[in-house]
Amino acid sequence: MLFFGKKKIIPVPDEPKENPYVKASLLSKITYSWENPIFKVGFNRPLQKNDLYLLHPRFKEEYNEKRFYTHWNEMKLTQDDKGNVYKALWKVFGLEYSIAGIHKFVSDMANLLSPVVLEMLLVSMIMKTRIEEKLMISLVKRVI
Repeated sequence: MLFFGKKKIIPVPDEPKENPYVKASLLSKITYSWENPIFKVGFNRPLQKNDLYLLHPRFKEEYNEKRFYTHWNEMKLTQDDKGNVYKALWKVFGLEYSIAGIHKFVSDMANLLSPVVLEMLLVSMIMKTRIEEKLMISLVKRVI
């Protein structure tokens, strides 16, 4: 407790608060500093249900249901009452999942190739060291 001071008694709110992510600045979003108030509460006492923030409106079921059924009904009208669930989901979430998939692929490739690159780097350093040693030995022989 030397660095953090004494724990404070923080009352449990009657209702959950609005999610501060909605109004957070770009820097706050990058550093996750918008979560600091809930960390402070969690440090001082165990979190309760009403301590948690409300869900971001974009992630609520009603919002996504509306988006899905808009595309679903549009497809049913154009395809004679034969809608395709996968196509409707692709129209709703396709871009987000594609970007996430690309990031996942790049991350997996970086994890896969990093030991190979490290080995190549070490081998080149060893070879360079051996070449330098041979060069130094030949220079010493010429001097002697």
